Amino acid sequence: MHSLKFGLVPKLLLAILLGIILGQIQFIPDFILQIPVTVSSLFSSLLSFIIPLMIVGYVVKGISDISQGAGKLLGLNALLAYSSTLIGGFIAYFLASSLFPLFIDASVRNTVQEETAALEPLFTLPLEPLFGVTSAIVFAFLFGIFISWLREDGKGETMYQFFNDFGEIITLILKTVIIPLLPVYIFGNFLNLSYTGTVFSLLSVFWRVFLIVIALQLLLITIMFVLAALYTGKNPLTLMRNQIPAYFTALGTQSSAATIPVNMECARKNGVSREIREFVIPLSATIHLMGSIVTITSCVTAVLLMFDMPFGFGMMASFIATLGVAMVAAPGAPGGAIMSALPFVYMVGIDPTGTLGNLLITLYITQDSFGTAANVSGDNAIALIIDKVYATYFLKDVPAVQDDVVPEVSEL
Repeated sequence: MHSLKFGLVPKLLLAILLGIILGQIQFIPDFILQIPVTVSSLFSSLLSFIIPLMIVGYVVKGISDISQGAGKLLGLNALLAYSSTLIGGFIAYFLASSLFPLFIDASVRNTVQEETAALEPLFTLPLEPLFGVTSAIVFAFLFGIFISWLREDGKGETMYQFFNDFGEIITLILKTVIIPLLPVYIFGNFLNLSYTGTVFSLLSVFWRVFLIVIALQLLLITIMFVLAALYTGKNPLTLMRNQIPAYFTALGTQSSAATIPVNMECARKNGVSREIREFVIPLSATIHLMGSIVTITSCVTAVLLMFDMPFGFGMMASFIATLGVAMVAAPGAPGGAIMSALPFVYMVGIDPTGTLGNLLITLYITQDSFGTAANVSGDNAIALIIDKVYATYFLKDVPAVQDDVVPEVSEL
């Protein structure tokens, strides 16, 4: 008899439901309820310890890879991916700042901000990060750039490999400790929110936020494919129909990296040459995060509105521009984008390890699948544009190689 296995999203939804129910049961002694709250608190301390190490582990390697030997196609890919990510973030901000105040009003704010006695952890551990987030960012960018320069002179491979292995260790920590414990963490958070009576106000708001986010993601995907179709002279409906298998694969796996083989087959069906799809699809899976930034920007704006915090354009513009670079560090694991973005939410006044930071993690991961699906779909639109540029300006009159002998991806 096969054991029943739940994916991360069902586990998170179950954790949210159980936390809400348990927090409403009044006859349970507080010290019993404080046990999962304590676990959540310890997890939060571990997360704050890991965050600077994540920045170093991913950003150093990412910059070394992207900068080293960067040619014109690499630059074009990075420019298109970053531009798409930024545009998605800004559209999400303008939409959120216009629509969200219609249903996040003063009565919701007052309910959420009511002074209620929250459950305290039974004990805490004084686990301090080795260094601060700002120090980690400066360190990562400096080392990433200079390791790249050393490698161009045939040096620096030892340091490059060190940070490559360091990043692998961080990935293992995320996959074996952080991600598996997220449901327990979320359970404790929602139990406390339910206990204080604020959870129902939050839920009454965020189901509307998610509907707007998913609709915007689908609209942006459509626009990207229409633009790609206009430039390449192809049928946008055919291009989008060919993308469906990868979209649903991403919905199921929550991982851009895990969707790469299916996405490359979709690119082949769209007529992207072998050399371009083998270059663009894996790279874009790392650096193109249009769907993720739409979700994060929308959730952050909603949280700032709910807690009556400033959300001006100048502050959010800096945050969105930083996210476009920071989320390049996102690992292939579910929730990687919010984990990579979390160290930077302090830019908008949110403590990444506090209550609002915990809330953002919960909100993002419960719909991470749709953001990932939007990311990988946009990757193929970018591949179509780059393939056309490659055939027109790099190969000139020589047609790009259309490799039709790649095995079909069956049972998608």
